[in-house]
Amino acid sequence: MRLVSIISLVVSLALVSGCGEDKKPKPSGGKAKQMMNQGTNQGSEQNGEVCGPDLEGAAFCADDYSIVLCSDGDWWLIDCGEFGMYCADDGEYVDCYEDEEDWDEEEW
Repeated sequence: MRLVSIISLVVSLALVSGCGEDKKPKPSGGKAKQMMNQGTNQGSEQNGEVCGPDLEGAAFCADDYSIVLCSDGDWWLIDCGEFGMYCADDGEYVDCYEDEEDWDEEEW
């Protein structure tokens, strides 16, 4: 019975914390910047963040295959999946990655 209570507590805390789904912008990587001309303008505000000079070049993963990048006062949605990639946060940068070998393991 005690194990069930502990598991319930862990699951509850994970749900409250969002399980790592932090959508706070971080610096974007080079691939996302290169693919920005393929993106779709999403306007100046995303997730309560206004794209301004202080967030220029910042990005976050909208989902597993999409990155949202701040550039010139607007957020741009880039579909990494369209290029056979996925969106990930390596701890320092948010970018489109081809596979796990594409990550810089030394940054972890």
